[in-house]
Amino acid sequence: MSTIIKNNTTVFVIAEATEGTYDPASLGSEAIAPLGDGFEIIPSKESLERTIMTGSIGVAAPRNGMKTGSATIPVEMRASTTEGAIPEYNLLAKGALGNSRAAVTKTSDDTEGGTYSDTVICFLAADISAYTVGDILHIKRAGAHHVSPITAIGTNEVTLLVADPAGAFVDGLVVSAVTTYYPANSGHQSMTVEAWGEGVRKEYLSGAKVTSMALNNYTTGQLADLSFGLEGAGFDQSIGTLGVTPTYSAALPPIVLNACLYVDGVQMDVNDVSLSLENTLGWITSTCSANGRISSRVATRNISGSFTPYKDGTSVANFDRFDANTSFSLFTYAYNPTGTAGEFNQIVAFYLPQVLISEYGSADKDGIVQESLSFKAHRGNAGDTDEMFFCVI
Repeated sequence: MSTIIKNNTTVFVIAEATEGTYDPASLGSEAIAPLGDGFEIIPSKESLERTIMTGSIGVAAPRNGMKTGSATIPVEMRASTTEGAIPEYNLLAKGALGNSRAAVTKTSDDTEGGTYSDTVICFLAADISAYTVGDILHIKRAGAHHVSPITAIGTNEVTLLVADPAGAFVDGLVVSAVTTYYPANSGHQSMTVEAWGEGVRKEYLSGAKVTSMALNNYTTGQLADLSFGLEGAGFDQSIGTLGVTPTYSAALPPIVLNACLYVDGVQMDVNDVSLSLENTLGWITSTCSANGRISSRVATRNISGSFTPYKDGTSVANFDRFDANTSFSLFTYAYNPTGTAGEFNQIVAFYLPQVLISEYGSADKDGIVQESLSFKAHRGNAGDTDEMFFCVI
């Protein structure tokens, strides 16, 4: 018998060419470095009971029905070493929300029009076409970097949610490349999750789609993580030899410090933030399929979370939001500082344009009273506003 050391497990996430068909790892870049605590692949099968009468109160041997399976993949919340490039967990993030887009580095310029302010930055028309409302910009003013979501786009102007404390923007400011994940109604990627214990024992889950994404441990001074849940239709385990050399990202996870939360663009002091996306899968089944399940689609999406501001003895603004069912935006980001004061990189950011407080409670931290606020994101009264944008910069 040869025992397996948990940390000596190599994990790959592979985009399937044909949904539900197992695709083995073939590239080192398909490797992912999950957290040791929480990673798992769980196979399961439907047990079909037989209710025949055999002159006994015991039951006859059941038959195996459809195969199902699940996986949990927790990862460090981190960006890429290359500005705006996809992170190591790209397939999982895109699988959770459904879609992604990228914008390359741009430079502010008011030659063709527009007026700068602390919330408006100008671009040439050819450059502004790269941006979409909801994208999050990292504007690199020397010694005073600024990050904010886009709330509106004009011919030569982009309006930002969060005002720059350094004042009005000017020509020549470099804006970082960014990858944005955003909601889709269809086209969620099907994947194979493959794990090799000691490079010998292989197990996999195929036909898997992301059913959940949770932001955990986004707490003052901690390392936050993202946990992805998946559900699939096929699985197997076997003994073999791993023939792929994995490659891993060297990006560092940001410490949750200087990781401000903004409510309607105004900074609010909190000790922690949580976020959860839940996808419900609808399975397409067929009597002609060997396993019964052919493919799946994401049928519903729900996004919720919580945060804990300190209770203000001079304001009941959060209670009023709860009581009046008033929508507001939430925005937060974390980063790694560079060697220059006021400058940073490797940013991970979340923007929810419209949320409602669903539960109003009370908590305390070391005797300091807090409001415990649960929220739900929504698409607005007209249903035409995406619920969440997740950016790596």
